Amino acid sequence: MDKTQILQFIASQLQAGTITVADLLPFTQSAVPAPSMPGTVIPETAAAKVSSNHLINIFYAIGGIVVISGIVILIAQYWSDLGYAGRVAVTLGIGGVTFIAGLLQRGPGSRIISQVFLTLAFVLLPLGIGVVLDEADINPTLELGIGISSGLAALYVVAWAFTRRNVTILYTVIYASAAYYATVIKFADYKDALIWATIVLGISYLLLGCYVRSATSEDSAHTKERNSVRTLLYFFGTLAVLGGAISLGGIWDIVLIAVIFGFFYLSVFLRSRGILVLSGIFLIGHLIHLTTKYFADVIGWPIALVICGFIIMGCGYGTYYLGKMLSNKQ
Repeated sequence: MDKTQILQFIASQLQAGTITVADLLPFTQSAVPAPSMPGTVIPETAAAKVSSNHLINIFYAIGGIVVISGIVILIAQYWSDLGYAGRVAVTLGIGGVTFIAGLLQRGPGSRIISQVFLTLAFVLLPLGIGVVLDEADINPTLELGIGISSGLAALYVVAWAFTRRNVTILYTVIYASAAYYATVIKFADYKDALIWATIVLGISYLLLGCYVRSATSEDSAHTKERNSVRTLLYFFGTLAVLGGAISLGGIWDIVLIAVIFGFFYLSVFLRSRGILVLSGIFLIGHLIHLTTKYFADVIGWPIALVICGFIIMGCGYGTYYLGKMLSNKQ
């Protein structure tokens, strides 16, 4: 019997439940259990290790929330007594320390604590910069806002390059979006500039979500986090594009219908329920808007309501059907 036949025989016995992975462990030199199969039993030590890791991660998250709460209470109660140095220390100082700590925690087992530190820094760094500017009696301007937001975004790009932590993607996007809007407000001089800027930003979110979707990892927890980031980018990207487009009016009232149906197709292509649900909501709302705006005076308000009702039922069925397609693909 050659090696292939032996492995096939062992696999069949594992599936039948005749033997378990625990029975094979004494004959191997690896302490890592094989992937679970029907009928296999994971050793208690491995299950205990997983449970312990989850508990530690929960404590990390709770600890981060308690730290932020403590700093907020400290600032609220003793702000006037802290003085300039104290105010800077509890905001910018702690923010810088936690950011560096997040960069240093680069090991696979430090994923959660690293992201907690980086989250603390995300909250405290801009607050600390605001304290410094206030104490220096520097009035906030758009130029200053662009510079600070761009600098913080670049800082979190560096954090992503060093740690590859998924949370840094979101924080980079938030800071970069703030700098983007400040730039648009500074230099745009026509009415619909912010609307078009929002649409462009939404498209950028969708493209970034596609990039995050294409990145793979052998770590299931890491993949789950990336999927959460991708879902948020898809959601806010869709909201920005459709929300901006629906605000344009005029000929765009007609064009938007085609755009929404394009997002229906995109939801199937990207396998995103968030895009599907938002597209359905926008389609229903926009069709009701068109009916009341252009046809209520022609066919009467009651008949317009009846038409809207049938349209909503049709949209609901179409959304349900596409949702089943997504479930079958996933």
